[in-house]
Amino acid sequence: MKYDANMVTLSEEEIKEYKETLASNLVALRKMLYLSQTEFGNRTGISRIRLSMIECGKYEMTWSQFTSILFVFFMNRSTKQIIFRKKLFPDKLFAYLQCKHEDEDIDGFFKFI
Repeated sequence: MKYDANMVTLSEEEIKEYKETLASNLVALRKMLYLSQTEFGNRTGISRIRLSMIECGKYEMTWSQFTSILFVFFMNRSTKQIIFRKKLFPDKLFAYLQCKHEDEDIDGFFKFI
């Protein structure tokens, strides 16, 4: 698939909003996995100190950190279900992550069943 103008894109404002949403839910989702900050950091590649700063709102996570954290949560059924039940993110984010075009539906992995 080639990139073209019809592919889903995200604005800087949307990216900032998504990172803030994940940061505000990070502690609860991490605790659902029964992981300490150190253990969670080992899975995401983020230091315990940086995770603490993100959780306290003292540091805005990077896009790379956002996607790493989201990946871990998506790989766990419980946290994935919470993300979709609470509708933390719009389908546009998932379409973007899947490199979809504006008129394409997202794949089933990103739908709560």
